[in-house]
Amino acid sequence: MPNHGRNDKSYDKHCCNVCLQEAFVTSEEFGQDLEHVEVLQKKFDEFQKDLQNHEDKVRHIHRDMGAKFI
Repeated sequence: MPNHGRNDKSYDKHCCNVCLQEAFVTSEEFGQDLEHVEVLQKKFDEFQKDLQNHEDKVRHIHRDMGAKFI
């Protein structure tokens, strides 16, 4: 994913990370049994925690992606 003129490799890393996590979050997989549901819930909880920890970077990426399409 291009960094839109930035020289910050972490920007590209976070863009890719957001895309990968988006695939997980938008998955329609509901789990086959209790153990599978618990694993999915744990992954989602980790995603939310990671998103909160990187909120500023995610906002910048979101803003830059929005500007790209305007």
